[in-house]
Amino acid sequence: MDASELAVAQARENAELNGVSGTTTFQCADVFDLLPELEARGEQFDVVTLDPPAFTKSRSSVKMPSRATARSIFAVCVW
Repeated sequence: MDASELAVAQARENAELNGVSGTTTFQCADVFDLLPELEARGEQFDVVTLDPPAFTKSRSSVKMPSRATARSIFAVCVW
């Protein structure tokens, strides 16, 4: 999942080049919008790779996610 269409297209192309396109899925979406939906549907995954973006350049300007968002991320990523 990535918010960038270009990143998703590149990931799909790499999966095809590496012969794993039949066993991987990619989706363009905002993680904070989609994760609560995935949790509500009871979605589970064999593998989740996390590569968080740099939301900020300095620690003092970091906005922490709400407890509900943090719980959703944990619930979807851990089974």
